[in-house]
Amino acid sequence: IMEAFSSYAFNASHAYSYAYDSVYGAYLKANYPYEFYSVMMQHLSEKGEKDKVTAYKQEMQQAFGIKNGDYKFGLDNREFSIDKEHECINPSLVSLKDFSQSIANTLYELGQKKYDSFIDLLEDLRVAGISESRIVDLIQMNYFSDFGSMTYLTSVLDYFKIFYKNKKYLQQ
Repeated sequence: IMEAFSSYAFNASHAYSYAYDSVYGAYLKANYPYEFYSVMMQHLSEKGEKDKVTAYKQEMQQAFGIKNGDYKFGLDNREFSIDKEHECINPSLVSLKDFSQSIANTLYELGQKKYDSFIDLLEDLRVAGISESRIVDLIQMNYFSDFGSMTYLTSVLDYFKIFYKNKKYLQQ
């Protein structure tokens, strides 16, 4: 009987720990929802559990009215970050395919500068080693929307490539 029971029995100390984690998590979710969701989504994103991140995004919107923030130049998109002023949690660029922590860090650093034009930013992106394909991805995500529409920015990038004719840069 004991051997059969052991195949599905829950160790009391494990059950206690699991219950404690559940209660503690519920308390944090109820009293500190921004902090809870940003930490959970960051943790799950780092583990590669994108389905769970999506589920948490839906839950935070429905249960607490916390919106998904934007991928936007100048915002801190290095990891999930809280923006209580706009009642949102900004997403992490690293959670996107082909975006590394290095790219996210570089974009954040460049986002702290003031640029007079998109061309000035493109020059800094080129110097920083951000590939053309990542720039195109960012334009298509409307990441650089403060500089103009996607169509306009794509045209500027095309002219920029013609002007610089840097084969190494174009092949990345």
